[in-house]
Amino acid sequence: MRPELQAIIDQGLEARSRLAELDNRIEDEIRSLRRKAFDENRELTPEEQDRRRALRAAQSEGRDAFALLAFDRLKLIDQSSELQRLSNELALVNAGLEDDLRELQRIREVAAQAAQVADALVKVVTALAKAAV
Repeated sequence: MRPELQAIIDQGLEARSRLAELDNRIEDEIRSLRRKAFDENRELTPEEQDRRRALRAAQSEGRDAFALLAFDRLKLIDQSSELQRLSNELALVNAGLEDDLRELQRIREVAAQAAQVADALVKVVTALAKAAV
């Protein structure tokens, strides 16, 4: 893989890893709140509930960041010189294929005309053979 694309991917993987670590830390803190209440055989206190809501909101924002990161990486890849080079190469290949298609269509037309001429010759030869008998 080209260095430019590899750098984009590597940066994305690093950011994704940091986001995943953050999500795990938040989830651990939420579990810790619930475990403490469970161990003490009680419901979450209003303060703990507020803390849990805040943690869930932060977790949701972190998960939204995953999607934004993916779109950001795709945008950078889409704008990369490597993708532009590949796009140009594909355009050249497509142009060549279009030329080949036109040539094959022309050959098909010539072959159809040749088949008509051959059919006419067969009819003429058949008629001549019958007349000669």
